[in-house]
Amino acid sequence: MADANIEIKYLQKNVQSLRDELQKQQMGEEDRVQKCTADAAIEIKHLKGNVQSLRDALEKQQIGEETNIQKAVADTNIENKHLQKNVQSLRAELEKDQHESRKQLEELTRIEELKRQQLEKTIQELREKISGQIVKMDDMNNKHTLECDHIRVHFKETIEQLRKKIDQKK
Repeated sequence: MADANIEIKYLQKNVQSLRDELQKQQMGEEDRVQKCTADAAIEIKHLKGNVQSLRDALEKQQIGEETNIQKAVADTNIENKHLQKNVQSLRAELEKDQHESRKQLEELTRIEELKRQQLEKTIQELREKISGQIVKMDDMNNKHTLECDHIRVHFKETIEQLRKKIDQKK
């Protein structure tokens, strides 16, 4: 029974370790997404600064620069669209990873439940065997006691017969 408790504790520690590992992976995924989002925001802010400086240059120069500014704005919009697609792609990948992690956790939980059930079945079988052994030992003890009682009675009868014979010879 102590071995079963130790094994159950070991299995519980394994389950907790797996949960901790899963949580670390999820936190790592969230950190990467947040970093990518933050990097994109910084880059967008930087690009917006560039656009504003180009607009300021447009106001100062006023001749021929409007085409360059419109190109820069268009390029920035394309860049933003690419960044948005990248963010969307990263989100989809994160959701896929989370789904896979959930599936793995569910599978591990199912396996651990099966192991636990098997352990409980083994414990029950061992209890039944021990109970059977105890019954057998009790039966053997009772038979032994009965045999000893029979021998004791036989010895008493034999002693009494021998005493009677000795008394008759006297």
